[in-house]
Amino acid sequence: MPAKKIIDAVGSTFSVIGSSIATAVAGPMPGPWSVYAERYFLRRVDNRWQEEARQRMANTVMQAPQTPCWEVHNCQNKEKCMAFANPGTPCWQQFRSEEGLLKENCLDCSVFRNAPVPVKA
Repeated sequence: MPAKKIIDAVGSTFSVIGSSIATAVAGPMPGPWSVYAERYFLRRVDNRWQEEARQRMANTVMQAPQTPCWEVHNCQNKEKCMAFANPGTPCWQQFRSEEGLLKENCLDCSVFRNAPVPVKA
């Protein structure tokens, strides 16, 4: 993230909580409310960054690889395979864990490594 965006995010958040960047640089805010102000500030920044990431992903088109994984790996169970059932979606997207993580064998797969880079729509 460019430094200007970070400074803008920090500056706008500090203006909402009634402080300034100079106060934050000078030292911690005195009093028990400082912990709440820090949490509020960090949540605002985190929410803003997450929203920016969602907007970037909404403008990104994932393309399926040129050669399907079932052909590269000579798969015998095509009928039971989620990637075979959804050929327009990259196979590694089909096999993500519930937390959104890729499988370890997908990271080493030639289909994943040679896939086209996502492009903005």
